[in-house]
Amino acid sequence: MSILENIERPSDLRRYNDTQLAQLCQEIRAFIIHSVSKTGGHLASNLGAVELTVALHASFEAPKDKIVWDVGHQSYTHKILTGRRDRMDTLRAKGGLSGFPRPNESAYDTFATGHASTSISAALGMARARDLLGKDFNVVAVLGDGAFGGGLVFEALNDAGSGASRLIVVLNDNDMSIAPNVGAMTRSLARMRVNPKYMGLKRWTKKKVEDRPGLESFMDRFKGTIKYAMMPGAWTFFEQLDFFYIGPVDGHNITRLKEAFSQAKKVEQQPVLVHVITQKGRGYTAAEENPSRYHGVPSFQVETGAAKKQAAPGDRTFPQSLGDALVKLAKEDRRLVAITAAMPDATGVSAFAQAFPARAFNVGIAEEHAVTMAAGMAAQGLRPVVPIYSTFLQRAYDEIIHDVCLQNLPVILGVDHAGIVGEDGETHQGIFDISYLYHIPNMTILSPASPQEMEGALRYALHLGTPVAIRYPKGGSPLVRATPAASLFDCGWERLQTGADVAILAVGTMAYQALETAKLLKAQGISCAVYSARLVKPMDEAALRAACACPLVCTLEDNMYTGGFGWAVRDKLCALGRADVALEIIAAPEAFLAHATRAQWLDMLGLVPEKLAPRIAARWKQVKA
Repeated sequence: MSILENIERPSDLRRYNDTQLAQLCQEIRAFIIHSVSKTGGHLASNLGAVELTVALHASFEAPKDKIVWDVGHQSYTHKILTGRRDRMDTLRAKGGLSGFPRPNESAYDTFATGHASTSISAALGMARARDLLGKDFNVVAVLGDGAFGGGLVFEALNDAGSGASRLIVVLNDNDMSIAPNVGAMTRSLARMRVNPKYMGLKRWTKKKVEDRPGLESFMDRFKGTIKYAMMPGAWTFFEQLDFFYIGPVDGHNITRLKEAFSQAKKVEQQPVLVHVITQKGRGYTAAEENPSRYHGVPSFQVETGAAKKQAAPGDRTFPQSLGDALVKLAKEDRRLVAITAAMPDATGVSAFAQAFPARAFNVGIAEEHAVTMAAGMAAQGLRPVVPIYSTFLQRAYDEIIHDVCLQNLPVILGVDHAGIVGEDGETHQGIFDISYLYHIPNMTILSPASPQEMEGALRYALHLGTPVAIRYPKGGSPLVRATPAASLFDCGWERLQTGADVAILAVGTMAYQALETAKLLKAQGISCAVYSARLVKPMDEAALRAACACPLVCTLEDNMYTGGFGWAVRDKLCALGRADVALEIIAAPEAFLAHATRAQWLDMLGLVPEKLAPRIAARWKQVKA
């Protein structure tokens, strides 16, 4: 008989013993594999956190007790246990469940997450609010060991240890974030994780205590002394921050987890850290063997692990093309180095790291550090390239201004996953980067229209020797260029076709949409000039003046309307004394975009030819009237 079918809310878990809960975990694991195989999503991280989540909800009283999931990559079991099991087939789909915790989706989701390293800060805020308001509930922050590479974690730990608020931090230690973890903290956790002497002593101590119950108090003190001597790294780190340390705990043993959480709840006037050891991808062989590949997956065949939709032979994505260009140009320029913030595969840095391992640096989930370290390298004559997702680069905003652009240092930012990203929703959309980069002095912004243009963009950026951001989406795009690749960006904007009525100035991959829109408008008798605005900043004034020969100028971008390319064009027209030019700014709205496919969002926002053409035609009629 299925236990999972009888679980409607976390309190239902308390009807079952630990053996039955272990059976439930296997049912949940099978359910997650089945669900994600249909919808795509974060697989390996969720498979590793099943027992941990069941034990948490069996031990605490959510939603009265607050559980804050760092990032949210491991929150699927939480969703299943909190009344959303029947909607898991809508995961990450338009109008369906988010792939991350969202308070507007469930009272059990206490805080919206999606970026790493935020959970302890948020949880500490909740704990202090509880104390000030005279309330009584537990606050639990759950984060992976990869998040410990983020500076926000250390800021929060330092602050939490300085006070007396009750707070429980659960470290889900699977020795793997998206890519293998790096850094001293990881090595310290690893020493604690594998020390056979300590683990053997722990088993012996437990047996002796079970034989002679009166020894509990003495043995607790004895275990602490031995742990301190054998594992001075992680043990002393948390103790020196005034955290009460519990662990390591087998993260796939329900009984041990519940015991640890029971102990944690009894600690007063001191924050607690529960160190849990789990296996990422547990229960699905393909994910166990390659957790990085199965971190985030499209829909796939359960039997083979293969994606249901395979890329066409010869298709290249922007990140892949960046990786190829890095390798090629690094052979020509010994100054070129690459830096990644824990995502070498997704950003194309892996290919470079294989070819030039001494010149590739993975700094972990630490975008701020990555950018400032790049500035330090550039200050000493190197040419660092730092590919980071647009949504994560937001975290390094101050470093871009203060450490890179203020000193006019030759750091090249690869703004990956720019524009509308899709299924991961609000926290991952890249629609803000033109707005937050454009106004920074000394910054140049490039936006190649197709993967074939990546080498030209990188070569041009290296030649400039000043701060450059190369903005590109996660996938690919059809080829649109007419100019030879080597001279693309030297030429500024490229006029892809001539026209007399409307000039469409398109940023990046929107150039393809503009060309297709122009075809539809031509059928209505409207002649369109189409420009690929590859050089987003500085503005190509000569090309803009030429575009003004058309009675109507339209800008087209997948950045937010406010502060985007269209705004910059409007300002430039005013500066050129051409405020009289009829201008239509077409962009994403000033809004957070929920989860749906990129194609769905382009359609909903009217950024597809079938909707662009009527809009432009209507404006054209107004201008001509």
